[in-house]
Amino acid sequence: MYARLGLVADAQRLFAGATPGRGDVVTWNTMVSVLVQSGMFDEAVQTLYDMVALGVRPDGVTFASALPACSRLELLDIGREMHAYVIKDDELAANSFVASALVDMYATHEQVGKARQVFDMVPDSGKQLGMWNAMICGYAQAGMDEEALRLFARMEAEAGFVPCETTMASVLPACARSEAFAGKEAVHGYVVKRGMAGNRFVQNALMDMYARLGKTDVARRIFAMVDLPDVVSWNTLITGCVVQGHVADAFQLAREMQQLEEGGVVPNAITLMTLLPVCAILAAPARGKEIHGYSVRHALDTDVAVGSALVDMYAKCGCLALSRAVFDRLPRRNTITWNALWGEMVARGYTPDTSCVLHDMDDGDKAAVLRCHSEKLAIAFGLLRAAPGATIRVAKNLRVCNDCHEAAKFMSKMVGREIVLRDVRRFHHFRNGQCSCGDYW
Repeated sequence: MYARLGLVADAQRLFAGATPGRGDVVTWNTMVSVLVQSGMFDEAVQTLYDMVALGVRPDGVTFASALPACSRLELLDIGREMHAYVIKDDELAANSFVASALVDMYATHEQVGKARQVFDMVPDSGKQLGMWNAMICGYAQAGMDEEALRLFARMEAEAGFVPCETTMASVLPACARSEAFAGKEAVHGYVVKRGMAGNRFVQNALMDMYARLGKTDVARRIFAMVDLPDVVSWNTLITGCVVQGHVADAFQLAREMQQLEEGGVVPNAITLMTLLPVCAILAAPARGKEIHGYSVRHALDTDVAVGSALVDMYAKCGCLALSRAVFDRLPRRNTITWNALWGEMVARGYTPDTSCVLHDMDDGDKAAVLRCHSEKLAIAFGLLRAAPGATIRVAKNLRVCNDCHEAAKFMSKMVGREIVLRDVRRFHHFRNGQCSCGDYW
């Protein structure tokens, strides 16, 4: 009762009073379930550990409730511990609800091979619809679209399950991406026949499918039929317009989306990441600055993905000072940020010196090899991890190649930091695009 009223703390106090010693498994299961449903996943996992420590034997309900917490927390190692416990108990191993939770956990962590092993150990007669959905969704999210579609066909033809909205929300994107699947639009008819056409998740998936097929007009018609479009609905249509080159329509949709802020639908990080590359392609920094302003007002500018897109957009638009300013403000950086910074180097005039690569390959492949030289990777790691403004120090036991030396000069100027690179011959101090060696070493 307390849990249903949102009074989780009161439920926990009542639970503590009910289990001063050990308590029974039903009471523990109830508490684990309450914590998971309330989004308190850490507490749910800890409650399971406490339960085992006190000698209360978990049952199928316990694991069916606790395993989703591992999925949400991305705690695959703990999930594997639970799996190891399960397979030692024949009764637990045969529990279809536990197996379904295991499939979902492994699929969520992109361990589709392991998910399929668990899936295949359960006979079709014992599989629940949720297990089929989890496995199909896992394949679709991993990009294994043909596998997802084959399993979907088997689910209906051999196992006799009728797909639900959750099934179709995974199947439709797989249909859209699969080059081998020709009956994409027939699936829309199937959805209508099954009475699922009014479900928002299915409608979003249909919009995505038609946008990928280049039929944004059909995607728009479906969008108009959605009762309460959510941010996914808007982003799906905006992305479809961008992919098909309808840039003006994409920006108009974003403006319309902004006007709905009071209704709780606001452009999010994905919206901005979709529009910023368009600004870069069109060399439209004014629009990019509008998006940047929006990201600052809504505290999205510190998102590493949005920040990387801003760095890349400003660099490609020739606004190198702004690109560097955004880069310096990012609290975290990743490989996408590094790639954006590399693009800025090219914009500033850096050209890979492919003569440093002696392998017999074309210049494009040589340039790719140069990007993986240890000096560049070490400097990139330093830029990603070191405090803003800190000196980057790299040591190398061989002579630095001409290309890495030139790249370090560019990077020192772009990020406004000193880079100290020691090779087998000397120390190189790079500051503001110059090296202490005077380009002689």
